[in-house]
Amino acid sequence: MEKTDRAAVYSAALTWSDIGSWNEIAMARGGDARGNAGRGRATIVDSSGVYAHVLEDAPHVAVAGLKDVIVIATGDTILIASKDKARSIDAIARIVEADREE
Repeated sequence: MEKTDRAAVYSAALTWSDIGSWNEIAMARGGDARGNAGRGRATIVDSSGVYAHVLEDAPHVAVAGLKDVIVIATGDTILIASKDKARSIDAIARIVEADREE
């Protein structure tokens, strides 16, 4: 970049969020009036504060009657955790990965 003559600079009013946890991803996704949001094939009913992250190779996920949880679904694993335990998801992921390798 130092030597290019083809660069441009634009002024923009942006906000920054260092997304480092599932709670922060859920907040960045926004949500409906009850604070529910998701990615992928997820149905959320009669719940509040639910974030469902369903990858393409995972089955459809349905959530009913839950509050403040994160649901992460991959092809062979579904994790359901209270939002206040979201930081422990990394440790759980390591355990699941170790089980796969056995």
